[in-house]
Amino acid sequence: FWERPHTISSAHAPVPVEPAGNMNQVVVITDAPLTPLGAGGPPLLSLPAPTTLVNVQPAAGSPYGQYSSVAATGAMYPRLAAPQPPQQPGMWGHGTVQDPPQEPMQSTADVRLEDKQRGFGGLEAGGFQEEGIERPVKACACVPGWAAHERERCAYYDHWPQVWAGHHASLLSGYPLLAFRVVVNLIPQFIICIMVILDKTWVDKEAETTGVVVTDSQYKKSQEQYLFYLSNWTNIVQFFFFLHACVVTHVAINKYSPGDTAPVPCPLWVKLCWQSHSMTMQASLVVTLLYWILLADPPYLAISITQHGINVVLQIVDWLVVGTFIPVVHSVWLLLYAFCFLLFSVIHWGAGTTNWQGNNYIYGVLDWNDPAAAGTLCALVLIFVPPIFGTLWPALSIARIRLFTKNKIAY
Repeated sequence: FWERPHTISSAHAPVPVEPAGNMNQVVVITDAPLTPLGAGGPPLLSLPAPTTLVNVQPAAGSPYGQYSSVAATGAMYPRLAAPQPPQQPGMWGHGTVQDPPQEPMQSTADVRLEDKQRGFGGLEAGGFQEEGIERPVKACACVPGWAAHERERCAYYDHWPQVWAGHHASLLSGYPLLAFRVVVNLIPQFIICIMVILDKTWVDKEAETTGVVVTDSQYKKSQEQYLFYLSNWTNIVQFFFFLHACVVTHVAINKYSPGDTAPVPCPLWVKLCWQSHSMTMQASLVVTLLYWILLADPPYLAISITQHGINVVLQIVDWLVVGTFIPVVHSVWLLLYAFCFLLFSVIHWGAGTTNWQGNNYIYGVLDWNDPAAAGTLCALVLIFVPPIFGTLWPALSIARIRLFTKNKIAY
């Protein structure tokens, strides 16, 4: 049943089975004398949920040299070691008198599980780390790895109500967190999207630069081609992420129970929200950097600063307050996002579609009429940007969680 044995060094000789009613429900596998049912009985395995399994090995010098598999439920655990009574000299120094053994008190502090490994049936076993007896915790469906990265990934998959309700690493929790996301993230991002649709100053700037008089039809065409630009893609994705995050937060608040640490399977729509956060967090910063490095030129317009600056501030503030974890594997979404826009730019150019100025490209630096220059830019972006940001943000998110963790999750 087990990948490796787990030793409890304080276990000694077997003790009698306690009468019914002295402990919560305990089921055992009677394969060694240390099990409460004793040796010689038929194997018994009936696992009520939630159940935690450990292996017990007698200490050195014990006459029992086998391992015993024990399952405990209800935050209680069977007594594994009989106390050793003190030896006192008898009357006139002859013989010894033994005090009656003291019955150990059983409580949730008797047992401790750490360094869990996957057992059978999706359960986990715990490795002993100190003298005494281990404390049972409810089994987690996702086996955590050695790194904090994997432990946090486990939290988002198996304890999502606690995480999304703000009871893990968030500075706010409950409805204050929901209000923060609506007021500070969702509403401002919606205003940015509407401002970009209605604004004409960037068209006027282009007209002044080229010396062309812009007609009403050109203004209209510039608004109709709102979805041609990567910056607008990113702002829309950010808006829908903030909307999605508000819904997930509301559901998590109503689903979260402070006393329940059992794993809760993460539904697909919650996983998508988490993945969209990772993508928008990275994409908003990448698009903003590319804009100010490759495209921006004075005079700088208010709409440009809003669309390529304020949106990033909103995203970073949300990340700092909530402490959302960004795993390495989510960098694949940034790569896919970049690839989709580059493919769209090729289709736009190949179809002969023109912008309001009559050009068949979207950005001058991405002009497929010069395939060598455009291809070089694409290669640089696809090769270097996802790996850099895919390792930077996970490291920063782990540092943020370590800086402030409200409630640690029992893995």
